[in-house]
Amino acid sequence: MTKLLNQFGLFVPRVVCFDNEGGEAAQETEVGVTIEGESQTFTQDDINKFLANDRRKHAEKYQALENSYKKLLEQKDLAAGDRRNLQEELENLQKTFRTKEQQAEYEKKQIEAKYKTDLERQTEAAKTWESKYKQNMLESSLRDAASKGDAYNDDQITSILRPITKIVEVTDEAGNPTGDFKPVIDFPDVDEKTGEKIITGRTPEEAVQRMKELPHIYGNLFRANLNGGIGGNTDATSGKSVDVTKMSYDQYKKHRDEVKKSH
Repeated sequence: MTKLLNQFGLFVPRVVCFDNEGGEAAQETEVGVTIEGESQTFTQDDINKFLANDRRKHAEKYQALENSYKKLLEQKDLAAGDRRNLQEELENLQKTFRTKEQQAEYEKKQIEAKYKTDLERQTEAAKTWESKYKQNMLESSLRDAASKGDAYNDDQITSILRPITKIVEVTDEAGNPTGDFKPVIDFPDVDEKTGEKIITGRTPEEAVQRMKELPHIYGNLFRANLNGGIGGNTDATSGKSVDVTKMSYDQYKKHRDEVKKSH
C-alpha cells in the first residue's frame, strides 16, 4: 500500500500502534502522511476509499481505450495488416486488465468456441463425403444393372431410374441401423392381375429386369427385346415381326406368354 501511495507523490511513513503492555499491536489503525510539508492522518477507511477511487479511474481509462480499439476495428476500409495489429493490441490490453478469474473464463470460452467451430466443420465435411459416397453408389449401381441387363445404352437406363432411386440405410432384424447403405428404386409398375398402376420397391437389378419385361414401355432400350427373346418382337406362332411398343398391356401379356411357351 505504501509503495502505491508513494507513486502518487505521497510520503507514507510506517506508523505502529502499541498496546498497553508496550508491545506492538497486531494491526495499524492510522497512517500519518506528509503532503507538501503538512502532516495529515488517514484512517484505513480513507485509504480504502482512495484506492477504490484510483481503481475506478483506471477502469474508466481502460474502458475508453478498449472502446477506441473496437471503433477502429469496425471500419470496413481498414487494411488487413492494420486490422490484425489492432486486434492483437486489443487482446493484449484486455489480458492486462483481466483478473485471473476473468482470464480463466475468457480462455474457457475461447476453447469452447474453437471446439464448436471445429465440430461444425467436421460435421459439414462428413455430410459432404456422405453425400458423395451415396451419389457414387447410386450411379455405379444403376450403370452396373444396366450393363448386366444388356441395355443398348447405360446412360438411358440411368437417366430413367436416377430420379426414382434413393440410398437408404440397411437395418437389422430389430430395425436398428447397421451403418451400411443400399440403393432402392420406387419403380412405377403394373399389377399383372388387375392391370392397376402400382409402385414397387426394387433393387437396381430387379428394376432393370422388370423394365425388360415391359417392352411396350421400355422395348427399345434392351437388345433382348429386339432379338426375339421373352417379350421380343417376333410372333411366337407365325414368326412374323411385331411391334411390341404399340401393344396394350393385355396384348403384350398374351404375346409374352406365347413366347414363353415357345421356348
